[in-house]
Amino acid sequence: MYILPLFLKMAEPHRWGDRDLDNKILKNVPHPVKHSQGFYKDGSSSGYFKDGQFRKDNGHTQQEYKFTGPIRNDAVMKQAEQNIQQSWEQKKYNPFTHNCRQYKNAVNREYNKIAPKYGYGPLNIHK
Repeated sequence: MYILPLFLKMAEPHRWGDRDLDNKILKNVPHPVKHSQGFYKDGSSSGYFKDGQFRKDNGHTQQEYKFTGPIRNDAVMKQAEQNIQQSWEQKKYNPFTHNCRQYKNAVNREYNKIAPKYGYGPLNIHK
C-alpha cells in the first residue's frame, strides 16, 4: 500500500495529458484531435502552441486533461524538451505536420535517446 506513493515520489513523475481543443467544431472530435501537454511534479507544464511558443496551457487546468501512458523522470524530460525546442523554434506551427502531438512524439523520442545517460531505460511509446 505504501510502496506506490513512495515509488512515485522517487520517480519524479512527468506525465503527458490530452484535452479537447478550444475550437468549437473540433472540440468533441475523438483522439487524436486533442491538445497534448506535459505536466511536471512541481506543478509546471509545457506544450507547443499555434503561436509557436512552448508554455503552460493558459486558461486551462490540469483537471481538464486525461492522462495515459508511462510516468517519466522530470529532469530527463526537461532536458529532452530543451534539446527538441532548439530545432522546433526554427519551424512554423502547422496543424497537420508541426503541432503539439508531433512535439510530444519528438520529445518522447529524445527522452528515449538520452534516458540511459541518466540511468533510466527508454520507454517505447509514441514512435
